Amino acid sequence: MTVLQHITNRSSSFRASRSIGRGKAAPLSSNVSAPWMIRYLAMPLILLLTSCAEKVPVHVAAEQMIYEALFLEIIGDAVSVYYIADQTEDLWFKKNSLQSSQAAHPEFPASLMGKLYEKNESAHELDWEPIITNGNRLSIKYDYALASRAKKCLVQRDQSHIGVRHSSGLYFRPFYSVSRVAFSEDRTEALVKYSRHCAPLSGAGEFLVLFEYRDQGWHIKAEAVLWVS
Repeated sequence: MTVLQHITNRSSSFRASRSIGRGKAAPLSSNVSAPWMIRYLAMPLILLLTSCAEKVPVHVAAEQMIYEALFLEIIGDAVSVYYIADQTEDLWFKKNSLQSSQAAHPEFPASLMGKLYEKNESAHELDWEPIITNGNRLSIKYDYALASRAKKCLVQRDQSHIGVRHSSGLYFRPFYSVSRVAFSEDRTEALVKYSRHCAPLSGAGEFLVLFEYRDQGWHIKAEAVLWVS
C-alpha cells in the first residue's frame, strides 16, 4: 500500500462527511483514484490557465502544477473540499538535518533532497490558488501554536469534520500544509513535503513525495512516511 493510499483509507470518513453546500461526497475506495478524465485533462488545463495568467514566473507555474498533481492524488477527486495553510513549511527542515534525511531516505536523490532543504530554510506565503482541486486556504502561521491551531482545527458538529470529538465538544477538521518544491536540473523530477494536521488516528502525519515528469504529466515515483498517526 502506498503512502497516499494509506491517507485515503485513514481519511475516508472525513471525505464521506463533507457537505459544504453541495451534498455529501461519496466515499472513495483505497483502490479508486481520481477519475481518468480529470487526470487526462488536469495537466493541460493547468498549463493553459497558468500560461494565461499575467506575470507568473516559470518556476511558480511549475510548482503549482506539482501541488495540483499532489492533491489530486491525496483527495482523489476535484470536487471534495479540503483545507490548506497559506504558508509553506519550514519546521521539519530545521529540526531534521539534511544528512540524517539523506541517510534515512536513499530512495530520493541526495542532490534533490539538498535542494529541498535550500528551498525551505524559511516559511513563505503559499504562492498557489488551487485551480483543479477544491482547496480552501486557511490563514495560519506554520508555527501552529496550540491556541492558533485549535481555532483552525476544531469546528462545530454541523461543519465538515472526521467524526473525532475533542474534549471541548467540538470536532477535528484536518488541514494540510506543503513545502516549497525542489526540481532536478533537467526539470524531470520534483520533490515536495506535505503534512496532514488535526486528524488524530485518522492519517495525520508528514510525508515526502517524489514526482517524475513523463507521458506529458507528473506522476509519483517514490513516497516516504516521516510519521503518521
